[in-house]
Amino acid sequence: MFTQILAVFAVSAGVCLSQAVPVAQKKLNAAEASAQSYKLIKDYKFPGFNVAQFILPELSHFSYILHSDGKALLVDPGRDLYAYKKFVRKNRLSVIGVYLTHSHADFVAGHTQAVAEFNCPVYINNASKVSFPHQPVYNDSEINVGKAVLKIVTTPGHTPDGTCGYVYGTPQQKTPACIFTGDTLFVGGVGRPDLFGSKVPASRLAEMLYFSLHNKLMQAGDNAVIFPTHGAGSLCGSKLDNKPFSTIGEQKKTNKYLKINKINSFIAKVLRDLPKAPQYFSHNAALNKKGPKVVDWTNLPNKHILPFESLATMKYYVIDVRSHEKFAAGHIPGSIPIPASKKMATWVGQIVPVKFRMVLVVDNAEQANEAAMRLTRIGYKPQYIFYREWVKAGRKINTTRFVNVDQAVKELEGERPPLILDVRTRKEFDAGHIPHSIHIPLSKLADRAVYLDPLKPAISVCRSGYRGGIAMGLLARYGFKKIAALKGGFAAWKSAGNPVDGKPQQTQDIVNKQQSGNP
Repeated sequence: MFTQILAVFAVSAGVCLSQAVPVAQKKLNAAEASAQSYKLIKDYKFPGFNVAQFILPELSHFSYILHSDGKALLVDPGRDLYAYKKFVRKNRLSVIGVYLTHSHADFVAGHTQAVAEFNCPVYINNASKVSFPHQPVYNDSEINVGKAVLKIVTTPGHTPDGTCGYVYGTPQQKTPACIFTGDTLFVGGVGRPDLFGSKVPASRLAEMLYFSLHNKLMQAGDNAVIFPTHGAGSLCGSKLDNKPFSTIGEQKKTNKYLKINKINSFIAKVLRDLPKAPQYFSHNAALNKKGPKVVDWTNLPNKHILPFESLATMKYYVIDVRSHEKFAAGHIPGSIPIPASKKMATWVGQIVPVKFRMVLVVDNAEQANEAAMRLTRIGYKPQYIFYREWVKAGRKINTTRFVNVDQAVKELEGERPPLILDVRTRKEFDAGHIPHSIHIPLSKLADRAVYLDPLKPAISVCRSGYRGGIAMGLLARYGFKKIAALKGGFAAWKSAGNPVDGKPQQTQDIVNKQQSGNP
């Protein structure tokens, strides 16, 4: 259906999407792409203009360059500009500005970085009340980019200052050819309205979002292509699809949120489906409003420190970015293993308070640079230490262990069986889990570890072992003495033919009775 709709649209509007459709159909897998830099997905052709779409898989972040007649506008760019600069040089473009659809919270935006690089203005909603120099825009404001015109449409809901950019390529167009929907409308989802705490109640923002969707975006024309700022895996929305674009018409048919016509039902649905927001979101939002400091990317990582003994205390958050296997064999006491791969930035952002002093444990300078780059994108300024220096200084070393499936089965059949702690999401847990597991999502483990006995043996389990390894280190930091992680995770357990339950176990109540809400 999606392919058919885009094919019809391409014929009717003259948009060159013949090569874009396979990209849209492909599942954009973060694990298969480098998280070290933004990647160009495609430069889509429309009558009168082009839209170049970029992705940073680690943060599920889409950003764009709208360009026409040698002029270019950056849309929701990330903090490191390498991919954008390369594209601008290759296509001999002149950057005339940066358009921010709203004040972002999940990443440090690249607006001040772009101003320093391109000497251009930043366009953002006047309601954003930002501190950095900018060009305020309002509902119906227009930004000219060559032949193209980007019209600002205010769409509060995800945030009070949310906007969308309607793009027209010719004066004859009555409806937009495409829309930069920011965090208002995603492919398969909508923006979460709960990031402002008590300042603006989530239910009020959800009501605003309903009207922004029904009275504005859904009236923009079914053929309008939507380009969101996030895809599957982002915590700015719930249950997003991983297609890089869609159309208004397709979303009307497939997006469950757009099918809800009663406002109270919409509010309830939006608030019910929300994953936990990482604590770093509020820090990033404030940083983006103030205007992030310009980063010298050639001078990363940050300060190299020596192996002082107090590093192994709760005063610091020590993040070991080496492999889980190396961490298990020996690590600084109190450190947490979050390897510099996959979703490192997201998990650090959920676990480590921004105000704490963070130190990275690395094997070499390249590893330190990669980890620092990932974390700088979300507002952290980590220091680092080489693990070999800690060992050479004769400091205390702790060990933990990964157990394979056979070992886990043997221990579970023993006289003192360990607790099985499943740290996956509720949806994953309900779909299948090891019998008699206790379920605490990794994002909530730091708060709920107090419900578990630190003297009792436990094995942490996730899908494949990555989150389980993080949980193992996190619990060890909080004083658990006999914690292990299941190598290969639940996938390995299931593949070995071991018993699986498909519904939450009654042992779950050990945790649920001591807290409000569901994990």
